[in-house]
Amino acid sequence: MKLRAATLAALAVGCWCHAAEPVDALIDNGGFENGLDGWTVRVGSGAVAAPEAAHDGQAGLRIPMAEKMSIQAASVPVDFGKKYRISFWVRGIASIPMSLNLGFRNDSGKYIEADAPNDFKLTLPTGSEWQHYTREFVPPDGAASLQVGFSTWMPPGKTGSTPIDVDAVVLEEIGEAN
Repeated sequence: MKLRAATLAALAVGCWCHAAEPVDALIDNGGFENGLDGWTVRVGSGAVAAPEAAHDGQAGLRIPMAEKMSIQAASVPVDFGKKYRISFWVRGIASIPMSLNLGFRNDSGKYIEADAPNDFKLTLPTGSEWQHYTREFVPPDGAASLQVGFSTWMPPGKTGSTPIDVDAVVLEEIGEAN
């Protein structure tokens, strides 16, 4: 009887642990543990995976002070009618603005325009300490894929000296849209 009770207890713990596992992340290398694998610098240069940019793990993305910089993750499939969540850590946004960009494309690869300028863009507030951001969204009708990106730009007359660090970028499907 003791063996049976121990087995049931182990199964109950196993079920509890399984239910607590996180949803599979859709972005490969969102923690930058494998350098910039899975990410492409579109504008500018100098972005690196660096230990000093890590919030979690061994590395994070360090974006240098530049007039303009854009880096994007590889495209991932998405479904209209599903709800998604993107979260990440960022620090060092001081004198230059930074934004999270969500680029949706249809089945033929054509970019889907936003109805409003900020529908697919989140401008991040300034802060030198680590800040955690989360945004939930539903892809627009006709979307088949998503490309997540980060952009910085230097306003006229501004200068900056602090790099921006990004880490633990996670994109998850969280259920059906309402």
